Amino acid sequence: MAYLLFQLKKVVKNKLTPICLSILILILGFILFLNLRTAPQFTLQAGAQKEGTYYQTEIAKLKQNLKQQKKNSDLYQETEQDINSNQKIANQDYQIQKAAQAAKWQLAYTLMWQKNSMKKNT
Repeated sequence: MAYLLFQLKKVVKNKLTPICLSILILILGFILFLNLRTAPQFTLQAGAQKEGTYYQTEIAKLKQNLKQQKKNSDLYQETEQDINSNQKIANQDYQIQKAAQAAKWQLAYTLMWQKNSMKKNT
């Protein structure tokens, strides 16, 4: 124990110790600041919102393509099916957002799991 106290006194008396500690505290503070700034971007609600807006823009693009195609063609039917599947996914994203806002985490993660499994099957 005496040896440890002796070594501790040597560290405290050293002139570089306060400089090293202040640099370490500044680095840790900077890292925590960046972590707090980026945290809202990685929430469940933000992810669902990003995906929902992505699918809404995809639906709009597909509807524009749908207007240019003949109604009897296979491409028209395939585009309609794509629109329907994208609308289902966008609706699920909206439901995930609502569940996350209401703090119903089990429901939100269950809906997210169902949506991901539906994506894999298609």
